[in-house]
Amino acid sequence: MEQEAFESLMASLVRDDDNRLSPGDVSTAAALVIKRYNADRPRELTQDVLVGAGLVVQTPDHWVNKRSHIVHIESPIGRNPPSFVTEDYYYVYDLPDGDVELRLLPGAGDVGQSVRVRYTSSHTSSLTFDEDDCEALACLGAAILCDQLAALYGHDSDATVQADSVQHNDKGRQFAARARDYRARYEGKFGKPTSTNAASAVTRIPSPTRTGMHRR
Repeated sequence: MEQEAFESLMASLVRDDDNRLSPGDVSTAAALVIKRYNADRPRELTQDVLVGAGLVVQTPDHWVNKRSHIVHIESPIGRNPPSFVTEDYYYVYDLPDGDVELRLLPGAGDVGQSVRVRYTSSHTSSLTFDEDDCEALACLGAAILCDQLAALYGHDSDATVQADSVQHNDKGRQFAARARDYRARYEGKFGKPTSTNAASAVTRIPSPTRTGMHRR
C-alpha cells in the first residue's frame, strides 16, 4: 500500500474531527507501526547467491546487518522435496569493518555452486506490507494516535472551566476506549506468533565443533 494511502487510512479510523493531530503526528505513528511490524513480521525474501572461494557466500541484496537472519538455505537447488542445510553447517561471520558475510562448512555446498537463501529483511515503508496485514497495521497506527488524543483532551480538561472539562473528559475517554479497541484488533492478528514447518528433505551431517561463529 502506498504510504500516503496508508496514513490516510490510519487517520480515517481515528476520526479527529477537531483536527488536533498534525501530519507530522500521523507520519510519526506510521513510523512506529513499521518498527513494530519489523519486530512481529519482518520481510522474508529469497535470493540465489553464488558460493565463492572458502565457501563464502555474499549476503543477499536486502540484508540488514544486526537485524536480518537466515530462515533457511536450500542446497543443492531444485530437489523435490527441497533439501535444506542444517544450522550447524552455516553461520554469519562478523568482519572488522562492521560488515558480515555468510559462510558454509564443507558438505553444505561447493565453490561455484548457487544456493538459495531465504532470509529476513526490514520494512522501510508501507509499500512492502502484506495486503492482508494492512488493516490490522492501520488499526495499530490509529491506536497510537487515539492514545495521543486521549492524553491531549485529558490535559486540556485541567485548564478549562468546569462545563468544558466534562466535554473534554468525555472525548478523552472515548479516544482511550477507541485506542484499546484498535490495539486489540492488531493483537488479535499478531499477538501470538505461529510456526509452520513445511515437509522437506534436510541435509543432515554430523555437527563439528567450531568457535567464533554465531547464528542469525
